Amino acid sequence: MLFACACCRRLGPLFTDERSTRAIALSERYADGLASRGELEVAWRDADGGLSLGGKALSRRVQLKPGSQEGVTWERLIEDRFRVGEGVPVIEVGERLAPEGALRAEVTNVAARHLHVLRGRLEDPGAIVTAQHAYRLRDGLRVGRAVR
Repeated sequence: MLFACACCRRLGPLFTDERSTRAIALSERYADGLASRGELEVAWRDADGGLSLGGKALSRRVQLKPGSQEGVTWERLIEDRFRVGEGVPVIEVGERLAPEGALRAEVTNVAARHLHVLRGRLEDPGAIVTAQHAYRLRDGLRVGRAVR
């Protein structure tokens, strides 16, 4: 984990958003044993090809099967946060889940139902927001990644 943090530090000038530098610093502190897992609101770890989510933002620890649709969406949301991206497009989520040939309205409804499930796992369902036709983790929500 520290190697990944060091790589991020070398690219420091490219990180123009304060959230990125705070996330790197928190990850370094966590790797050094100076930050507790409780400080991470959402943390995930690859476990045997699956995904394990934990942290104080979640109502309980969640273990997801490899390749599960929910796991893919969580990974995309967390990766988007690390990149300080524009969010995960609603249509992208819906097209992944909806039956082939579904109309746009059905695609967006499928995405909304899927996100309802994800929000149901959170202590604060508002931690996943919808803005400009994309889903993203709320600003200020701290995320980290623990790798075995």
